[in-house]
Amino acid sequence: SYFNSGIEAEYVVSNCYTGEAEYLSETKDEKRLLEIGKASCSLPFVGKQKKLGESLYMDGSMTDPIPLQHCFDKGCEKVLVLSTKGEGMNPSNLGKFKFFMRILYGKKSKPFVEACGNRLEKYYRQWDFLESRVAEGKVFLVNPQGGVAIKHLETDQEKLSLLYDEGYAYAKSHMAEIKKFLEIEVKEEETV
Repeated sequence: SYFNSGIEAEYVVSNCYTGEAEYLSETKDEKRLLEIGKASCSLPFVGKQKKLGESLYMDGSMTDPIPLQHCFDKGCEKVLVLSTKGEGMNPSNLGKFKFFMRILYGKKSKPFVEACGNRLEKYYRQWDFLESRVAEGKVFLVNPQGGVAIKHLETDQEKLSLLYDEGYAYAKSHMAEIKKFLEIEVKEEETV
């Protein structure tokens, strides 16, 4: 069903050898799709580097925390952004762990380690860009309202379920606005 859907899906990964983000997709090979998915969420210290072709990869948010510019570069005119960061939540600062990352990942991954060290600054620049596009009407932002506080590496299933429910309720209550933004026809009963 995934491969026959016709929907374009890209996964952001960080190339450990170049320190750059790459945007990968797969439309035929289930095994490769699974490996891309694993690489796209393989966090430093928690996950392992994943080999795809000749390079090693890790989580794409290390090199492109908010890949909004990539969407516009691809020709998107409007973007719906689903954020996991509630008001006042700060992103992870991996810069303080560069020494340990150099030891853990070795010399070949030095560009990736440097990118991780610059991640926080890049994240804040990208967030400012996102907010400017929201103000221009080019981005619709859906983000948690702060009702559920979770840690960066939360494992409490109850808290994660509560956060999911909060996001679901938020999206449902804003569905008419989202559809209007995306220029999707809104049925009368959905505006209530």
